[in-house]
Amino acid sequence: MIISQEKQALSAFFTIISTSNLPMVLVAGGNWKITLALDLEIEQVQQVIEGQN
Repeated sequence: MIISQEKQALSAFFTIISTSNLPMVLVAGGNWKITLALDLEIEQVQQVIEGQN
């Protein structure tokens, strides 16, 4: 089961949404776009993580 991994991806994705201007990505693409969004925004994700730590 990869449910926990999916939850982690969702958590990271919503973190991106809450800290950027990408609210339409989820609406437009649904769950299948999560990994793409994470790939495209990996630098921003790293910045968010660094900012939280």
